[in-house]
Amino acid sequence: ALIYLLFTVLSLLQQQKTTVQSTAGAGICESISIFSVMQSTVSRHGCEGARPTPEADIYALAVTMCEIFTRKDPFEGEDFVQILNRMRSGAEPDLRPELPEKLPNEVKELICLCWHTDPARRPKSAEIKKRIAQLPRDKVDRWFMKVERKFEKTTGLRISGPPKSAIQLLQEVFPPNIARALREGRKVEPEFHECVTIFFSDIVGFTDISGSFHPLQVMNMLDRLYYALDVAAHKHEVFKVETIGDAYMAVSNLVKEQPDHTKRIADFAIDAIKTANQTLLDDDRPELGCLNIRVGFHSGPVVASVVGNMNPRFCLFGDTVNTSSRMESNSKKNQIHMSEAATTLLKEQAPNMKIVCRGRIQIKGKGEQLTFWLKCPTSDEDLVGGTRNVCLGSQEEAQLSNTNNEVPQLLHENRLFHA
Repeated sequence: ALIYLLFTVLSLLQQQKTTVQSTAGAGICESISIFSVMQSTVSRHGCEGARPTPEADIYALAVTMCEIFTRKDPFEGEDFVQILNRMRSGAEPDLRPELPEKLPNEVKELICLCWHTDPARRPKSAEIKKRIAQLPRDKVDRWFMKVERKFEKTTGLRISGPPKSAIQLLQEVFPPNIARALREGRKVEPEFHECVTIFFSDIVGFTDISGSFHPLQVMNMLDRLYYALDVAAHKHEVFKVETIGDAYMAVSNLVKEQPDHTKRIADFAIDAIKTANQTLLDDDRPELGCLNIRVGFHSGPVVASVVGNMNPRFCLFGDTVNTSSRMESNSKKNQIHMSEAATTLLKEQAPNMKIVCRGRIQIKGKGEQLTFWLKCPTSDEDLVGGTRNVCLGSQEEAQLSNTNNEVPQLLHENRLFHA
């Protein structure tokens, strides 16, 4: 609600810079309430046919704020025409919608100031913008929670839920211990994690999609995909680190100890491909089909920390991040590409998962590495050299068997990973 009000005030500011005689003046709040616009019309000193003024728009904004904070129409239950006639007559200059007694004082003062009976004493848009930005967010959050609980109790309907406080948002963006440190104003110290599993994915053909679609369509597509991936991440208890363009990054065994962290990422990866294959490129044009993604993951040590003061970001550092990214960039459409280390851990944590040895390939910045495919049940595509990911050949079984014997020792000697 506060964000909407800020945008409304910004619109008013822009309008006042152009002209105070704009015929659109009284219509800024029309999308929220026709009633508020009509009130602004009759509030111009009771003069019928008077030109729109910035003061009348400020009045309409006050009525809109009343609607937002009460979740009710102004003068609810009273006759609409009679209210307008009473206002037009000028006999009741103080006639205004009733405000709840327990509405935060800062909000009540702002609304009353904006619909002051003397238009000259109503604040300018710049002042309103400043006041809205200074409203006590905790008080406003509690107010909306109370209003919405009352609405749900009286109607039996559930609405979208209470506004999220700053604390709730911190806890969603950062791991709990880091969110706590930021909330308390403490410096976040870097944390070393001995072994995590990092997931990367990106959209196949995203550059072409971006060139063919309007930016709003691309944004809508990514929003639908990332919303579904977030649901899957929550299901498998993996932590979403960030999204950059069409890339989605997640990690397990970081926020809390997860002995089966590689299996969790593997299950998440399978669900991610299923999700993408069910996400339409364009909701309005289903004939265009659904998205395809490529996936990769790797296991190893990382250092986690928060960087920057302005818009601080939670980041992972270390060669494990680079290798995980390389697994994804060297993957194929709707396939899951794994490093040797991740494959070994997955075989221990989920022996029944079907794995195909891809063989040794050149990895940029890494040289030649032995990598593997995790069979995704939704895909029947050929993986390497025409061999379907249905079963392992004898040579591949031997390679994987050797890997199972060698990698634990290499992990123990810390030769595979470099933080």
